[in-house]
Amino acid sequence: MKMNTHLNIEDIAGSIIVPVGCGSERGTAFFITRTKLLTAFHVIAEYVADGSNIYINVNGITTECTCEELVKGKDIAILNCVDFMNECTPLQLLASDCRKGQVLSIVGFPEELGNGIDAFTFSVMNVRTVLSIQNQFDIVVRRIDSLALSTYMGMSGSPVINDFGSVVGVVTDELYNSLGYTSIHSVMDSLTEKGIKFEANADLEDTSDFGLGTCVKYILEAQEQAGSRYSRDLQVDDKDTERIISRFAGIGFDDDLEIIANDYKKLSESTREVKKKAEIEKFKKQYVDIQIITNEFVEGLYQLKNLRDKSYSDSSVHLFTAKEREQISDMISKAKQYLRMQKYLGKKGLAIVGDAGCGKTFTLCKISEKLCKKENVYLLFGTDFSGCEMPLNTILRKLKWKQPNSFDLLNDKMQKERKFAIFIIDAINEGAGMYFWQEKLPTLVNQIRKWSRIKIIVSIRKQAVQTDVLNETIEGFTRLSIPGFRDVREAVKKFFEHYNVDKEIDDFNQIQSFSNPLFLKIFCEAYSEAYYRDSESPNIIEIYKSYIYKRNHVVSVGTDADPRMNYTKCLLEKIAYYSLWNLQCADIPREKAKSYSYRMCPYRRWSNDLLNNILRANLLMEYKTYDGMEWITFEYDSMGDYLKADVLLRHKDDDYSKLKFLCRLVDFTTAEYQTSTDNTKIFNFIKAFLSIWNPPVGLWHHKEIINGKLTDLFIESLALRNVANDLMQTDGTIMEEILDANPNYLQPDVFINLLESHNESVISEFHQKLLSMRMSERDTIWSASANSLYYIDDKLKRLWNNNGINKKSLLVFEVWLLSASYPSVRFPALRHIVNQLEEIDSVDSVLYLIDAFKEVNDPYVLQGLYAAIYGYIVRIRNSNLTISKKIVELLYSPHGLAPNDFVIRHWTLKILEWQWHLSSDNTYWTAAQPPYNVPNSNPYENIPNENIPENFFGTNHGANSLHRSLFVWDFYRYIMGGNTSDDLDKFIGKDEKHISIKDTAKAIALLIKNKYGWNEALDEYDSNVPYESSHFHRTERIGKKYQWIGLSEVYAYLLDTCKLCRDRWSQKKDFRAVNYPWLVSNRIYLDPSLRENDTLDDVVKGLFDEYPKDSTMEQSMKSWIDDEKCMPPFNPIQLDRDGGEWVVLQGYDTRKEKDDVEKEQTRERFLYYNTCLVDLKNKSIFAEWAKTANFYGRWMPESTGSIDFLWNDYPWANTYTSSIYEDGYVDEKIPCDVELTYEAELQEDFRGIQSEENIASTVYAPCRDIMDSLGLYTAERGIVRKSDNGEIVVINRLILGESFHGLLIKRTFLNEYLKKQRKCLFYSLLGEKNLISSPHYQILVRNDLTGAALYKDNDVAEMIQPLRFEPKEEPRENIEEEGEYGLGMSIEKWVSMSQKTSPEDFNELKKLAELAKQEKKKKNGAK
Repeated sequence: MKMNTHLNIEDIAGSIIVPVGCGSERGTAFFITRTKLLTAFHVIAEYVADGSNIYINVNGITTECTCEELVKGKDIAILNCVDFMNECTPLQLLASDCRKGQVLSIVGFPEELGNGIDAFTFSVMNVRTVLSIQNQFDIVVRRIDSLALSTYMGMSGSPVINDFGSVVGVVTDELYNSLGYTSIHSVMDSLTEKGIKFEANADLEDTSDFGLGTCVKYILEAQEQAGSRYSRDLQVDDKDTERIISRFAGIGFDDDLEIIANDYKKLSESTREVKKKAEIEKFKKQYVDIQIITNEFVEGLYQLKNLRDKSYSDSSVHLFTAKEREQISDMISKAKQYLRMQKYLGKKGLAIVGDAGCGKTFTLCKISEKLCKKENVYLLFGTDFSGCEMPLNTILRKLKWKQPNSFDLLNDKMQKERKFAIFIIDAINEGAGMYFWQEKLPTLVNQIRKWSRIKIIVSIRKQAVQTDVLNETIEGFTRLSIPGFRDVREAVKKFFEHYNVDKEIDDFNQIQSFSNPLFLKIFCEAYSEAYYRDSESPNIIEIYKSYIYKRNHVVSVGTDADPRMNYTKCLLEKIAYYSLWNLQCADIPREKAKSYSYRMCPYRRWSNDLLNNILRANLLMEYKTYDGMEWITFEYDSMGDYLKADVLLRHKDDDYSKLKFLCRLVDFTTAEYQTSTDNTKIFNFIKAFLSIWNPPVGLWHHKEIINGKLTDLFIESLALRNVANDLMQTDGTIMEEILDANPNYLQPDVFINLLESHNESVISEFHQKLLSMRMSERDTIWSASANSLYYIDDKLKRLWNNNGINKKSLLVFEVWLLSASYPSVRFPALRHIVNQLEEIDSVDSVLYLIDAFKEVNDPYVLQGLYAAIYGYIVRIRNSNLTISKKIVELLYSPHGLAPNDFVIRHWTLKILEWQWHLSSDNTYWTAAQPPYNVPNSNPYENIPNENIPENFFGTNHGANSLHRSLFVWDFYRYIMGGNTSDDLDKFIGKDEKHISIKDTAKAIALLIKNKYGWNEALDEYDSNVPYESSHFHRTERIGKKYQWIGLSEVYAYLLDTCKLCRDRWSQKKDFRAVNYPWLVSNRIYLDPSLRENDTLDDVVKGLFDEYPKDSTMEQSMKSWIDDEKCMPPFNPIQLDRDGGEWVVLQGYDTRKEKDDVEKEQTRERFLYYNTCLVDLKNKSIFAEWAKTANFYGRWMPESTGSIDFLWNDYPWANTYTSSIYEDGYVDEKIPCDVELTYEAELQEDFRGIQSEENIASTVYAPCRDIMDSLGLYTAERGIVRKSDNGEIVVINRLILGESFHGLLIKRTFLNEYLKKQRKCLFYSLLGEKNLISSPHYQILVRNDLTGAALYKDNDVAEMIQPLRFEPKEEPRENIEEEGEYGLGMSIEKWVSMSQKTSPEDFNELKKLAELAKQEKKKKNGAK
């Protein structure tokens, strides 16, 4: 006996729903957990009254239960099995209120029918809610089945079950020959207290006429009706379209508000600066708390983002950091999107428009299933409607609504619930068709307007022409275009898996047509046929013919024709033929199509007509223009294009005649009466034909293809050849010839179009053409255009996020951008290459790029490429030596060879050194070591003695700028050093002479003109490049690019032929043992491994709570400033969120408070932590000295930041080790040897980083000995990790808004090091207590502080010199006693302090000291 539920009575009766007995009472109980049941309390009342046992019978097994009351006074009890556990799934409880008219089922064991042993089901309907009977049943039902009963004994405790199998109540009473039940909804609180689970959302299981449960049911039925047009297995997200439809339905706005509020909360919680918090809180109270998004809200966010920091005199300094402004910008984008979505909420109708097969039905089936779980959504199809019935009546009939005022009732319900009811009619161009909807759709919309809570969505295929009357039909609708699959790769993946297409996804995901779901489906179905299994891929025409063949079966049934005749194919080919030869690819008149149809299948009624059935099969479509003309076109444009192409392909004309025909079609597009739509049809046909045409190879070299009417179309057609077997009988010279004839094709925008159209064959030729050009020729066309790529960062992100684009081809494009002279293009491109290599993490991709560009003649490209590769291997700590092997084989073999460019040398040697460091295999590092063979070409060989004339490069402004920069201006003065010397820094020739800067400039000039090919076109281009005076320019001339390349070539030559001074100013000539490129003065400071988001904020805030604050306001200003006991807090140990201890190695703690009384004055406390290591044997010596030492003045050793090495170079790379001075700084005041505990690295070159302020410019790391002893490495900027497990051991705590900034090390690791190396750690402390006048930051009172402490491994620290005011020096009374020259010592001793002072310098200093002495005597005499 089947129940009217999703459950089966045979499955649950006796196992889940069971008979229960207690004393003389019998009833029904049901399991809600494995050991708990619910029943009516009066059934087991004797258990409470006299202790009678409670028994249940589960599948014939009697088991005992105990009882507890669910709610005092309520007739529901909980049973607990004593020693039984049910293995069956218990029933789900649902807290539903009374849904009038809802049909339910009651399953129980009536004594009258089955003697309390057999289970029966009764169908009932909710009647009303009863509120007057306290603590009893609350809902009355009436029977609607025919089963007769005189008594309901045995039914008490039975579950009341809805259509979904959920229990909505427990039967407790017989009422006037019917039943009453206590709802789960009425005992929700008690169930919660008892820990019993239930579902609170009853709407989804409401099966009344307007219930969501009914909606769900109808949607599932509609999805079945959609048939092959919808499959859950093939769902590909289109979040943009789904968002718009959801917001049109009024769903999701609360989620949007919550997301924005949460984002704002995150901003607030992540900000630790008081002035920022104040602004954030102010905005929150004004806008966020009211949870309403308006234009004023957006404007307020803009104002918040652009607030300036008033503490800086520079008004351009923002209050919020770049990262925080990015967070605010993200909120602005979301708020603006929210406002855009609000416009859809106010619309009555929405029209989903798209090409045939673009996924309109699929999208509506998918989104309606999501929406119907939240509000009333009804999905219907155009085929549901007919000309003999009004649309509203069709809807009533389909939804089985009996009341004539159903729409009024629905609207009232929606009004009460503050929701919308959405009626979706998919494919209105089907079914009743164009003429029906042209008349009835406006009427339907007008009818719906009277119901404020009812909306309509229709979908319609994109109109063939703008004059289609259906454009007017949907004029009152808001249009939403569906483009097809946005994520083509994901779509191909799912379709290939579904249809068992055993091909590599990446070989197909770039096919342009695969963005159309119908075409992808057709392809997969055609491929899955046995005929194609052994072929590479089916020909596109065969794909369409296979699809037509399948549709022919449906058409043949409708026309009562023999399927073997394939009249469908015949008619389509006839239409294609007529369109091509008679109408120049235009659509054909309906009457002409009708006549063809009649000839093939005559004497049919319209219902059996061939044309009608082909229209219904969605192979053709009809439309009507405003002039009353009726037309027929192909439903799927691409199918029509290829059927026409097949017509021409099979035509008897020779290939040359076909080429001429194509040219005549192109000429036809220039006719005055031609429309853009007509032209599009012609161009699409030509592209389709060229993609499948295989004429003799000579014809491809015809002038009309190489440089004529068909050139653009030919290039675009090559992308379409991916679908077919590539049988094009040609060679690689076609594209080469085209590009030779049309050099203007070599533009970045063209390359981007090729990427987006997946035109791999053209991309390959494009790349080869760029490689073959001279650098100056390529720069005139390609690089000059690349300089104009604005918003390059956003553009490259968009391209990378396009999953359909071939990633290797995109990388090739980005490497070519490295030829740009504009840093604003070149360096973002470099950063993107690093990001993308890191994301794909493929050594093969690196090797591919090296091979792809090994022949490039532009050093700028190779410099950037190898810098990017270095950035990639550093980020992921890649030690794969195949990269090193490739570099050595390509650039350093045989031994003695090296790149003739010092920048390329720099990055390639850095790569080799890095991989040696990680792998411990120095094979390739050793193989590439200097010295190298002296180059055959000497750039200084032919330089003239006289000056290079000003017109040497030309007479335009660009040439003048190049000459002045090289010989007078910035490049000469600041890059080569002409502002301080006549010679290049550090280089010493074989004749022991320095290298002349003027000669070097001349050598570079000759290289630029004679080797690099400087020309008039470049001169003209550079004349329009704006000049910038900043250190790092956004724009640079191409001439400046050549200056840099020339300098790099000259430096490479000098490195091979000169000695390299360690310090040119030293009297002692100390030369480098090895001439590494990073040892020259103009070294490279760029760090390509830097990430855009290399900020410490998130990591530090994740580790530590906000740094504690204190206040001094309990003291008056005068008392505080003079109080030597009230000092800045000394906190050498900091705790993380898990209670872990971290020790300060270096840091600043600056605290400022506006005085409560003197509002214009600020109290400032500053404390500087500096630490040093001392051998244990010297511990007491240093401690005794430090008790009285005055550390104010920062004369103790410290590291403030070196730019000579990169963060990840520390402490192993030659850039770092060569920067260490052999003679360290030692102050004779210090009583023993000390070692600084840390090293600082400074980064100043952030080119290519959009928000450089996110990144700490100076970061600290433990000293080299600590790093080596503990096995540490520099990881993300400012973070030091353990080599073996990646654990964070050291971190720079640098959070804006916190008073403390400094370097912290985990205490356990520091203790391990100190114990292992037998060292101790001392703090030399200095600071200030200041009173400052706020407006002008004038120090009114200043007390300098000094102190010292000894770190304790099991305690905080021992203050060996508590913080105190710096001792004031007494004025010296007798200057004469301080030495002959008033220097505090003899002048011999004073001069001997400098080891590098010459006798000449000594005599000069002695004269100056004598003059100073005489001057002082004069002053004393005057006094």
